[in-house]
Amino acid sequence: MISCLPLFSDNAIKFRNVIVHDVPAQYDGDGVMDFPVGTALIKTFAFPSDFREPEKNLRLIGERSYCCVRKSSTQALAYVWNEDQSDAELKGFAGKRLWFSFIDKAGEPVSLNMRFRTEPVQGLSFHQW
Repeated sequence: MISCLPLFSDNAIKFRNVIVHDVPAQYDGDGVMDFPVGTALIKTFAFPSDFREPEKNLRLIGERSYCCVRKSSTQALAYVWNEDQSDAELKGFAGKRLWFSFIDKAGEPVSLNMRFRTEPVQGLSFHQW
């Protein structure tokens, strides 16, 4: 039996965006989207300070962007939002560790150590995104 630790993103609030330039994406009818070269798939992770009131005090933590730069591969980029939430900084392959905390749905304090990393991606699926 394989046991897995929960991911930081299991509880994160996620915002997903797709940016397509010039040529529309095509749907093959079998659950697969064919995005044109230059498409950006962006997922932003956020945590409220208190999950009992998730719409209040939402803090953007980081973004994971997948850029379809060539037909045969995808480039993954990771950004981490700064403290005042005014900008996100691009992080390289080494990534960055980030500590943050929140109150969970049961009212218990939780602290997480999250590592943002990037790696080349082949055959990205929507489940991964």
